[in-house]
Amino acid sequence: VTYGCVLSVMSRSTLTCEGGTDALECPPGYVIDLQDALYGRVDRDVCPHPAIHTDTCSANGVFDKIAAECNGRSTCSPSASNSRFGDPCGGTYKYLSTKYQCVPPSTSTSALACEGRPASMSCPSGQTVSVISASYGRHNAHTCPHSAVSNQNCHASNSLEKVKSQCDGRRSCSPHASHHTFGDPCGGTYKYLEAAYTCV
Repeated sequence: VTYGCVLSVMSRSTLTCEGGTDALECPPGYVIDLQDALYGRVDRDVCPHPAIHTDTCSANGVFDKIAAECNGRSTCSPSASNSRFGDPCGGTYKYLSTKYQCVPPSTSTSALACEGRPASMSCPSGQTVSVISASYGRHNAHTCPHSAVSNQNCHASNSLEKVKSQCDGRRSCSPHASHHTFGDPCGGTYKYLEAAYTCV
């Protein structure tokens, strides 16, 4: 008799009031797979505050930014702040809410290219690239070290869309880590392109 063990998927959610730091975390052997994210306000009863002038506001690009920071990791701590996501409704006290799953790590492959260089992705014969995540910008000081790394909270919101359009369905691709491809999300900061993909 053969017994198999199937790791279950755990659904979790977080809520952080403006000015706080969120905490997404999974137990050992699992990684984050973001399902939904919102920074703004869609409920007057969440994070009560005197400064609530609207309950129909949400910032653009929140999901992409948090997915780039958190997907595939066991923990991450995005900040609930206007400096991180922009201010979708000035004068209203906002919050960051996320929904995510803790899943077993996928057999994904990572690609990295420092600014000005191509990120190489390739698959064996008979398979093609399927991009899972991508971020052009900078999230820390140690990746692609450089003297100009003052902005470490920088992400081009079109990163995933651009890389998928160049790579999905192809056996290989080499998107360039450059502002010609993604625009310049933080002028004066030396950036890099990080991507994760599977072969299907």
